[in-house]
Amino acid sequence: MKNSKKNIEKPLQFEGENIDNSYSSSQKIDSSNIDAVDIAGLMNTNITYKDLTIPIDTIISRVESKAFEIPLFQRNYVWTQKQLIGLIVSLLKDIPIPKLYLYSESEEEAKKGRYTVIDGQQRLISVYFFVKGIFPSSKNKRVSYDFVKISDILNRHKYAQNEEIKKKCENELKEFGLKFTEFKYEDKYSKDTTNQKKKTLSYDNFTSEQELIFKNKSLDFCFISIKNENQNSNFNSKFVYTDIFRLLNSAGEPLSNQEIRNGVYYNCSLYKEVNKFDKESSVWKEIVKSDKERYKNVAFLLRVLALNHYLEIKIDKVKEYILKNPEYFEIEQEKTDENSSKIDVSFLKESKYMLLDKFTTYSSLIDTYSNEFYYKESVKDEINSVTNFVNGIKNIPNNNNKINYLNLEAFFVASSKLGKLKTAHFEIDYEILNSDLGSRRGTSSKDEIFRRILIAMNTILERDEKGV
Repeated sequence: MKNSKKNIEKPLQFEGENIDNSYSSSQKIDSSNIDAVDIAGLMNTNITYKDLTIPIDTIISRVESKAFEIPLFQRNYVWTQKQLIGLIVSLLKDIPIPKLYLYSESEEEAKKGRYTVIDGQQRLISVYFFVKGIFPSSKNKRVSYDFVKISDILNRHKYAQNEEIKKKCENELKEFGLKFTEFKYEDKYSKDTTNQKKKTLSYDNFTSEQELIFKNKSLDFCFISIKNENQNSNFNSKFVYTDIFRLLNSAGEPLSNQEIRNGVYYNCSLYKEVNKFDKESSVWKEIVKSDKERYKNVAFLLRVLALNHYLEIKIDKVKEYILKNPEYFEIEQEKTDENSSKIDVSFLKESKYMLLDKFTTYSSLIDTYSNEFYYKESVKDEINSVTNFVNGIKNIPNNNNKINYLNLEAFFVASSKLGKLKTAHFEIDYEILNSDLGSRRGTSSKDEIFRRILIAMNTILERDEKGV
């Protein structure tokens, strides 16, 4: 079968896109975080909070000991030095600073004083950076930080007996993309032209009295806890914390739905392994071309895994349908979209297709999948399927053109359902993945998703027949 190089679809929107576009516009769910909130769920939850004012020295020690946990998979540190200095000046001058919000995984964790930051990580990290005199060396190479390891490096550097040890510590710090930094600001009122009006604001330059004053400055924290108010059997603490996070981030520069999920599900095996794959797979990086917004890549991986998990296709019925209607699958013809629109996916509704009826957005699909897998320690099958699929993609072009994500989704699910991803022997050409599958309007309605999957299945089956 010939595959056209023409690519008529734009890359998908990773969050909030409707799975089913067949209902009226008044029923459509908006893509913003606030519209993903389960209001009824919150109304049936007993939410309590405790406000505490915590001094800077205590905050630093709790970050170092991981008593205040900053999820590894949340948004990377994005603040500039100017924003950091603004925060420090606000502390020094007692300018009000918004609260930071935390929650605990369980009552046991709360008793141990261990909490997870759900809003305020940029401020928390900024205070830590200022006190330690460090900052990211590059805007493009910022990573998640292990503050236990970083604090150990800084302590060894502080008490190093010689320059060789100090240099070694500085190199270790570079592995986190960090360097020792003097924070400077411009004093436009200064008449001194010798220093180009640059002033240094450094914790290391504080006098003993200034250091003590700063250590006793404080930030306001709100510790949130929840309980199932009406003993509702559908109560789910992870969903509730996710919705609280969404509400907290409905103003300012909001986090994406995936960044919010990263803050809630960071401690489960699924998220650890998916994030690890996204970070370490060289082939995956070739395909997505950029890792500047890694949460989008992670959201897509979770999306295809969730779709694959909740969809059960009877292969014999698919083959029977393709044999009866071969003309619908001639994707090299000019009127491909007209052909594919004739594909009737109703026969799929006899299986788990119906499970998808309760999902109206990819976000709700990923939410449910994340929660289902939260307590599963082994996700070997899921990660292996992704690894085998991605590693099997051959002849990836060396250019900046992005893959057609809608096709990538279709071919992953099709390959999985045909049993091709159980071993590492699967192979498929990049050009096939980026071919025109004849999807109408590039939509993500349920029917269009399944039409693409069926066409992808037919493509794979034809390759098998030809021994490709």
